This record gives sequence, C-alpha cells and structure tokens, in this order.
Amino acid sequence: MEQALQLAVRVFAALATGGLVVNWIGLGRATSRLSASTYVEFHQATNRTVDPYMPIVVVSALLGGIVLAILSQGIHSLSRELAIAGSLCYVAVLAIASSTNVRINKQIEGWSVQSPPDDWQPIRARWVRFHIVRTLFSLPGLACDISLVLSVDDSFLVQEMSYENWFYRSWERNTHVRPSLDKRRSHHSCIQFERSGDTG
Repeated sequence: MEQALQLAVRVFAALATGGLVVNWIGLGRATSRLSASTYVEFHQATNRTVDPYMPIVVVSALLGGIVLAILSQGIHSLSRELAIAGSLCYVAVLAIASSTNVRINKQIEGWSVQSPPDDWQPIRARWVRFHIVRTLFSLPGLACDISLVLSVDDSFLVQEMSYENWFYRSWERNTHVRPSLDKRRSHHSCIQFERSGDTG
C-alpha cells in the first residue's frame, strides 16, 4: 500500500516538475521571440490546455506527500521529513502560481489578439519571472519525493542490521554460557566419580 502510494507521489511530482521545466526552458523562451498578437494568441491557447492539467498534478503530489508523512513510522524519521519537505515545496508552488501566474493568465485571457495592450511585454516578463521561481521550488520537491524510496530502503537495512546484531549477541551470550555449564557438569561428574571410588 505504502509503496504504491510512494510510486504515485513520485509520478505526480515528476509530471508537475517536468511540466514546469518544459514550460520554462521551452515555451517560456520561445514566447520571447513572438510578436504581440502571436504571443497573446499562443498564451491564450496554451492556457486553456495547461491550466486544467497543472493544478491536478501539483495538488496530487502535495496531498500524496502529506499522506506519506502521516503513514511514515517514527516522528523524526527521514522518510517523514522528506515527505513533509516535498509537500512544503509544492505548497510554495501553488502559492506563487495562484498569487501571480494564474492572475496574469486571467488578465491575458481578456486581451484582444488584434490589439494587445501596450504594456504586454512587462506583463509577459513578470509571468516568466514568477514561473521560474515556482519551478525552482518544485525541483527540490521532486528530489525529496524521489529520495523517499532510498530512505525506506535505508530504514529497512537498519532494521535488518539491528536484528542481525541482536541475533549475534544472543548467540554470543549463549556460547559463553554453555561452556561454563558444561564445565560445571564435568566438574560435578568428577566429584561424583571420586566419591564413588572412595566408597569402593
């Protein structure tokens, strides 16, 4: 159950961060070469397709991380701390997006393709700037979610090592006790033998 949830969280985190990175490196840089009318038309078209997609994957990665933090064993376990850190990163992504990028998207949605406003370039630059900021927050979030599987493996190894250590100590303790018992038994047998010889 928990492993399936970890896989789902990593998939949603990869989709969210991957979408943001592609938008930054690919689409964001490409729009700087477009004219005003072409940019408005392009932004409005991509906004209708990307906007329904991004909130789903970002919120899914966020909520999945919260669930993993709840299910993690130990209050200060590494897996819980990674899940919380990843969720906080995607909280920052949502906060930045809702306060800046989403508002700019709605503003651009109302522009006319034939006659864009005169300040369309500063607005575009502002959108790109905050998009870069939210993308940079999503990168450590993805890293935390990917590291979850490593932390789980480490905890499993620690448990295995603890069990092996306990087994070794138990075996070592028993091997020390047994020779002493055998020695006492042999000593007791010798005494009985000597006594039987005296009586004979």
